[in-house]
Amino acid sequence: MVSQGLSVAMTERAPFVKLALGMFVLGLLLTFVYLVAKMCSSSTKLGAVFYLGGIFLDLLFLGLIVAFPISEWFGGRVMRGLYFPEPFDEPPPEFPLVRAKIVEGRYDEALAELGRMLDADPTNHFVVDLITDVLLDEVGDYRKAALVLERYFQKSERHSADAKMVMKLADAYQEVGGPVAEVMELLERESARFKGIERKPLAARLDALKAGRGTMMDTNKHG
Repeated sequence: MVSQGLSVAMTERAPFVKLALGMFVLGLLLTFVYLVAKMCSSSTKLGAVFYLGGIFLDLLFLGLIVAFPISEWFGGRVMRGLYFPEPFDEPPPEFPLVRAKIVEGRYDEALAELGRMLDADPTNHFVVDLITDVLLDEVGDYRKAALVLERYFQKSERHSADAKMVMKLADAYQEVGGPVAEVMELLERESARFKGIERKPLAARLDALKAGRGTMMDTNKHG
């Protein structure tokens, strides 16, 4: 546990360590350039060339060093927001242990712990996301997953990551054989509460259901 904590701490500080090392190396480079320029002071032209070349290399190197922490931060933000963005808060500290139980196939124990967390906070995105993953993908209890999600959506506000939960609820309704009209009503109502990239998959799912329903009606008419 101690080594794991140290590993996490070092991972979190990695960009700052890179930046500190980069600044140290940059200082050495600047010192070297200064000494070379001073040695070449007898030839003003040659000294100026060395000095300007050194400044260019220093700026290039500094740009590469600073790019590491910036790229990690920016890349993480882009990846989180690419499809269904995740909330900016952190999951409960018990999550690694619960995930381990899920990997080991101890679904009843994992669901029991997640259920206790859910009772304490029914609108916790991380708990709802994980418990419905287990119910939908591992256990196949679609009715219970639907109940968890319906309880979750009793809250008034919506987060951008909630679009993913809407899709899960639509899946649960369809798996239990719910009316297509009920699924369409859910998607139509909830998609209006999202914008941009979060809304697109919901609208696409709704359009697909409408198209499929129209095809079935046409088939029934001709039949």
